[in-house]
Amino acid sequence: MPDAPIPSERRDAPGWLDPGWLFLLPGLVILAATVMVPAQNDLYEAQLARAKSLIAEEHSARRLENYATYLDALRRGDEPLALALAATHLNLSPVGRTAVSMPNDRLDANPFSSLEPPAPAQVMLTPPDTALQRWTTNDRTRLWLTAGGAMCVLIGLLPPTTRRR
Repeated sequence: MPDAPIPSERRDAPGWLDPGWLFLLPGLVILAATVMVPAQNDLYEAQLARAKSLIAEEHSARRLENYATYLDALRRGDEPLALALAATHLNLSPVGRTAVSMPNDRLDANPFSSLEPPAPAQVMLTPPDTALQRWTTNDRTRLWLTAGGAMCVLIGLLPPTTRRR
């Protein structure tokens, strides 16, 4: 069945394109923005929290590995470790050896500070600073955007008016 031709009076009429579309489409875009931009911010925050927890987990794993290596060396009776512990904690040194103190030597004898891995890098969230971002995340302006978008959709959905001949 071939497509029916458009009647010439309908095609030639100056108002064959409904102007309601000029309200409906922007209204839908505004409503979508008021919903999607805050949701995107929530997604960014969730991704940031996930990235921070992964970094903390990696740091804890490195810490655990360092302490496990230290404990394993203690259980094996590693001679350099035993000598270092005796020199730092008990101020003892083997016969024929002397402990050399460096000018910037630490005063505490705690070996655990050297087992700590370096501090992890900090991850930060920097949301885009645009007018749409500010309008859709501010409670007061979001209310006006929602009302304006709903009004545009309502106007766009109104039936077209035609003159009676």
